[in-house]
Amino acid sequence: MSNEVLDQDQIEQMLVEAGQVSEGPDLLTDDYLTKNEQDLLGEIGNICMGTSATTMSTLLGRKVGITTPMISIHTLDSLSREYPVPLVVSEVQYTEGLEGNNLLILKEYDVALITNLMLGDEEEVDPDHIELTEIHMSAMGEIMNQMVGSSATALADILHKLVNISTPTTRRLVMDSGVVSDSFADPESPLVKISFKMEIEDLLTSEIMQIIPVEFAKSTADSVWRQMQEDTGMTEEPLTSVPAAQVPATPAQQAQPQSNPQPAAEYVQPQGDMQPAYNAPENNVIRERQNIRVSEPQFPSFNNISGNPQIPSLDNIEMIMDVPMNVTVELGKTHKKIRDILDFNIGSVIVLDRIAGDMVDILVNGKCIGKGEVVVIDDNYGIRITEINMPNANDLI
Repeated sequence: MSNEVLDQDQIEQMLVEAGQVSEGPDLLTDDYLTKNEQDLLGEIGNICMGTSATTMSTLLGRKVGITTPMISIHTLDSLSREYPVPLVVSEVQYTEGLEGNNLLILKEYDVALITNLMLGDEEEVDPDHIELTEIHMSAMGEIMNQMVGSSATALADILHKLVNISTPTTRRLVMDSGVVSDSFADPESPLVKISFKMEIEDLLTSEIMQIIPVEFAKSTADSVWRQMQEDTGMTEEPLTSVPAAQVPATPAQQAQPQSNPQPAAEYVQPQGDMQPAYNAPENNVIRERQNIRVSEPQFPSFNNISGNPQIPSLDNIEMIMDVPMNVTVELGKTHKKIRDILDFNIGSVIVLDRIAGDMVDILVNGKCIGKGEVVVIDDNYGIRITEINMPNANDLI
């Protein structure tokens, strides 16, 4: 063994090569994004990932926490050095409302843990021998598809316009194996990485990240900024010309000039009715909208309007009395793991959440109007109504 003493740079390089630590970005964030753009992107990411945490928590039945976003600039080359381990990536293309692509990325080991939980597989995952089957990838694809779908919905709420995405594609990826996709082909093009610490109750603490081309990131931040100006009635001013000092910085932002931490978004699996998963703080940039004057909406009453000449009489309701409507009876429901569903076969018995003798729900156009008991009439099933709560005709319509 050599007695040569290694300096700090050599030690850090050896740790990087061994995968113990990751290399940081080789590009300065401030050279590509203004402080305001960084703040806006961090807040957008925080809100969108907050909704994604809600989705994941619902699917897994576990508390999911996604914390402070960190923004940095990378290239594909620097990312391949930082993440030599295999990853699972979902690529999203925005087709309406915004134009661009981004990547949602998880580590392969994390995906194995998450999909095992979803599939009900309690087998330990060996970090050195990870095998993701087609079933695992399909399950993870469903999780990531729903996550990016809810994220797009949150973005549409911020922009006050429709935001559509193509069906995301989920696949296994090794960053240093070549081109990631047609939209991420240049190994030297600057990319924005928005990384989040992800905690899943009693399962893992790791990282989830978004990769966005710089131009798409800037255009998204600009769209949000313009919408904020429109909402608050401000004089339109380009985002890049606004001094960073006008956006209040949190203590975490002041301590980390290369990143833009935002408050944590966390979701707890509800015991009863589902509650919102994310509450943004009052000092973030999106909350500039709180200056908008909001008044209680006034809706016309439809209960007694015959004396109002401005509103047509509902006597003409007779004209649509012959319109057919769907009447369905819900016998019961149940929840099954994907593993159990794939085992269904002829002769399988599915136990529902109703006890024999319980009343069943009667639905008209999806609205419950009463309850009843199942009867048999001339070899056909029927329902004898035992409880009724019939709304008026216009409520049914």
